Amino acid sequence: MNRLTKRQKEIFDYICTYLEENEVSPSLEEIKEKFGLSALSTVHEHITELVDKGYLRRDERK
Repeated sequence: MNRLTKRQKEIFDYICTYLEENEVSPSLEEIKEKFGLSALSTVHEHITELVDKGYLRRDERK
């Protein structure tokens, strides 16, 4: 797997913790708010990088 940037690691860790505590993934809006990001597109870019690097996978049924 490719290395993560600091922000990607923070987001990945947040998603993992959130998933363990809630049994569902956080929404893009929740991630945006947690990290003080200004746009959902920024969150989407980080998620896409995590998928491309093999850290996450998308559930195509949703």
